[in-house]
Amino acid sequence: MARRSRELTPDRSARHLFGSEIRRHRELAGMSLERLAEVVRYSRSHLSRIEVAEHMPPPDLAGRLDAAFGTDGHFERLYSLARHEDHPDQYRRRMKLETRARVIREYSGCFVPGLVQTEDYARAIFRSGGRKLTVSRIEELVAARMGRQAMLRADSPPDLSIIIDEAVLRRPIGSGDREHLPTDL
Repeated sequence: MARRSRELTPDRSARHLFGSEIRRHRELAGMSLERLAEVVRYSRSHLSRIEVAEHMPPPDLAGRLDAAFGTDGHFERLYSLARHEDHPDQYRRRMKLETRARVIREYSGCFVPGLVQTEDYARAIFRSGGRKLTVSRIEELVAARMGRQAMLRADSPPDLSIIIDEAVLRRPIGSGDREHLPTDL
């Protein structure tokens, strides 16, 4: 029995559009997912997850797809949009659940959880994250992270309990000053 392809939703995000474009070009070329995997040297399962937007495409895949399909930078341009999405899908599901939750319990051994980070702490995390982000991009990410906290100020906020490892509170982030740590923990 042949497997049914999952329905694509290119209108949901740039990553979804990227995946649907892979499938569209692959089908136009009469290529199976297995054959495309051989050409671009990625596993079939990884490409499948990218096609349905479950995974973010790796940076070098866009160029390989352009070469495979002769699309003259089409996938490179799509990737440049997809990589800037504020919240990758794996976090969107969590955030959707957060907004509906009545009780949130969390343990964090590495960082202050995003839901209770201060702007300065989030900014320091994004600056030290290993990616070269512009100041404006960092501010967009900080604003998105702070937007998640609105539910904590709602009329009926969830019952929130967070256990944070002491090392998280002592670990310097960014410049090493302590003023960016939450003071009400």
